[in-house]
Amino acid sequence: VWRRPGTTALAMALAAWMLLSAARPRLWLLAVALLCEVGWRYLDFGSLGTACQSAAAGGTRGPRFRPLGPACRTQDAAGKVAEPLGEGGAAEQGAGGCREGWTEEQAALVEWIAQHTYRMGPDKVDGFWGMGMESKQLGFTSRRYHLAFTFYATVAAFQHVPASASEARRILDWLLEQVLDFRSWGYARIYWPEQLDPFDCDENVMWLGHVLAMVTLYEALLGDQRFRRSIAVRDDAGREFRSNTPMLAARVARAYRGSPRGGMCCEPGMVFFSCQNHALQGLYCEQQLSGTSFSDILDRWEGYAMQHFGAVAGGALQLCEVNCLDVALPTRIGHLGGDGWAVAYWAPWSPYLPGRVWHERVRPLLDPALPDLLQPLQGVQEHGPTTCTCLTLDIPRIPVVAFLFAAAAAIGDAEIADKLLAWLRSVARSKEGAMWIPEGRDWSVTSTAQLLFGLSLMRGATLRSVPCIAAGHQSTCESCTQSKSGKSDLVPKIAP
Repeated sequence: VWRRPGTTALAMALAAWMLLSAARPRLWLLAVALLCEVGWRYLDFGSLGTACQSAAAGGTRGPRFRPLGPACRTQDAAGKVAEPLGEGGAAEQGAGGCREGWTEEQAALVEWIAQHTYRMGPDKVDGFWGMGMESKQLGFTSRRYHLAFTFYATVAAFQHVPASASEARRILDWLLEQVLDFRSWGYARIYWPEQLDPFDCDENVMWLGHVLAMVTLYEALLGDQRFRRSIAVRDDAGREFRSNTPMLAARVARAYRGSPRGGMCCEPGMVFFSCQNHALQGLYCEQQLSGTSFSDILDRWEGYAMQHFGAVAGGALQLCEVNCLDVALPTRIGHLGGDGWAVAYWAPWSPYLPGRVWHERVRPLLDPALPDLLQPLQGVQEHGPTTCTCLTLDIPRIPVVAFLFAAAAAIGDAEIADKLLAWLRSVARSKEGAMWIPEGRDWSVTSTAQLLFGLSLMRGATLRSVPCIAAGHQSTCESCTQSKSGKSDLVPKIAP
């Protein structure tokens, strides 16, 4: 029916009217989705490619493909599997595949994170971590994302220094405290005003997913099971809401299993590809910790995504799908930065498909774009915040390169990782033992986190099977007596 000229003309006329008259972002996106779907059906584009489609049909997690995930293994054109990718493109071997000790860059990046987390005075938190205020925390630069990405990078980095578990705990405790703060989740009252308890929601994967990933990774790295007992938040009226790791995992799993197509919504009715990975990472990690199986959820989402989340413009993976009146309207629009985000955090819970999608769908788009992406920058970049929802794509070049670097490191693409890393080094700044990537308030922290995350992955760290670093080094959280405002006495071991 989509190929009939009259139907196509009617659909395009309806979409044009919606574009001209709609004031609400969701209606605007529906119009874009309708236009893209007409083009998609008319041009007869399919899924993410025959190889990926056959993978979905035959079981996305089966052994038919070589592992291309967080073990940092890559496949060259001849089909030979390369050794784990090391810093600067060289293979580095260490105990368990993770090189012991930090490089000077890693140590400096962690120092910058420590300066802006537990060592930061309370009076400075709102200024530095005030990203997303203009959009009321509804945009993709909201503070929850910066906090979560910094958390993931910290988990990866401290795998290289197991004797420094106490410092990792200080940073991770602070980040978790902030992501559970009402300032990070209060936006939910805008989307779901009748839902007072943020833990009891069938949507909002953009907060629930990060919380689940963070508490499970925290337990995996530090061996601390306190979140199995309680996760507590308070709203602006002082009302307390509680959950715990098993309850939260079960709640997220119920939302996925009850989803008509396998994805969990961020905003009402909108399923974003990138945001799925953090919730699924949390389920995967909880599966390792508790033995509860969530494989059906992981398989179902990958199978659906491989058949329905291909983009026709902007990137390889479409940003989101709109569910309206029980009908899924794909947008078919992607973004290379979104592809980087998706692949970097898809790889930790899926060992096969992220690498296939990267090499077969992302690289053909990225390779011709690299010369422009890697052009030298003139001066320090200070882009302002995005003031709309996650539908806008006003993304500066620095975070795009940073996410692509993290993705290349996650699947072991040495050729691309080295090029992107060299460019990121050229824009990074160092001062008093700290290193960061300067950008506007809403872009700098996440970009810096991706640099640390990628560097750690290149040296063998992983979010797929996180080693516990606490045994013999740290007993309980209460034993941390370090003042949150004092400078740490940590002297990390620096790798040669």
